[in-house]
Amino acid sequence: MLALALISLIVVLIVPRLRHRYVSRMRSSWAAFVEQASNARGALEVLRHPVKVGQMLGGNLGGQVVQAIVLGLCLAAFGQTAALSQLILINTAVSLFAGLMPVPGGMGVAEAGYTAGLQAIGIESSVAMSTAIAFRMVTFYLPPIWGSVAMRWLRRRQYV
Repeated sequence: MLALALISLIVVLIVPRLRHRYVSRMRSSWAAFVEQASNARGALEVLRHPVKVGQMLGGNLGGQVVQAIVLGLCLAAFGQTAALSQLILINTAVSLFAGLMPVPGGMGVAEAGYTAGLQAIGIESSVAMSTAIAFRMVTFYLPPIWGSVAMRWLRRRQYV
């Protein structure tokens, strides 16, 4: 294996056409790396400002709590209740898990996660599945429709 790598390196260094191709690819890769490092440096600047870090964490916490409340409202629509702490845990775990899956928007993954999470806290499976679908309809599938109507209204009035 090492011998094959060494032979490949020698061939690349000896053959001018391969050497030029290799050098040009290395230059473009290096330029992309430098650009990404610059972008990362700019993004990490926010860590030097504690107020901005607090705003980010507070906003994220607020978003999780609001979504957990909406999940609780969807659960209440089917005649069940759960503690807010349980709903926050379910919402956070499912958001993380669905975000890691290579599925656009976590479609299907999130519904299964919410169903499993609700079943884990003692909600009947049919109610858990109905709640998960209703929650995703309210928070994920329907907002683009309202957004498109709002965007059309804004464009008609030339606000955007």
